[in-house]
Amino acid sequence: MPPTKKKTTARAKAPEGFAPIQLSSKATVEGERILLFAIDDVEYTVPKKIPRSLSLRIMRTARLQGELAASQELMEVVMGEDAYVALMNCDSVTDEQLDQISQFIQDLALGGVEGKA
Repeated sequence: MPPTKKKTTARAKAPEGFAPIQLSSKATVEGERILLFAIDDVEYTVPKKIPRSLSLRIMRTARLQGELAASQELMEVVMGEDAYVALMNCDSVTDEQLDQISQFIQDLALGGVEGKA
């Protein structure tokens, strides 16, 4: 019996001089956290390094649903539900403080700062 040939599909080739980047969707991002704010001596932290995949997700949300929805999603994802709810329920937070927190998270996620606190 003659050997059977396997069907092969033509693979796309990378341009000369470019090495394709190999990624893993299973990678987890753990690491150092930095203090963002405290309410009644309870400290709330955020990751020092935000995954770039989150940045892409937020840019997509901004395009599809607007900047306000994207900003809210970014804050909630980066801070975590406990911190977001605590801040949401803190009647003493001022506009300036909220703007500072929001801007810091945006800079951290979109490349403006590298974990500076």
